Amino acid sequence: MATAPVPKRDQLGLPYRPFLYTLEQIQDLLLLDDLNPFLYYDRRSVGIHHPQFLRTINLSPDGVAPAWRVEEEELIRWMHNRGFRVMSRYERRR
Repeated sequence: MATAPVPKRDQLGLPYRPFLYTLEQIQDLLLLDDLNPFLYYDRRSVGIHHPQFLRTINLSPDGVAPAWRVEEEELIRWMHNRGFRVMSRYERRR
């Protein structure tokens, strides 16, 4: 079974330079009240990372409050896996 190609950064309207998104930025981007049901905390969550979960990485050192971030490629992969589709500029205006 062939799968559809993963949309590129430009097609999704994401910034060109790659960076790490904060969880708050993703919540605002997707208009979600609670992002936690969709997250897999790297090195904290139990079990194997399932593709339907968004892998988050802790950037802070041990003993400091965690600073969770999501890589841009991971966000694109997750959005494609969850069924987000690319809309043209004209479709968004409706």
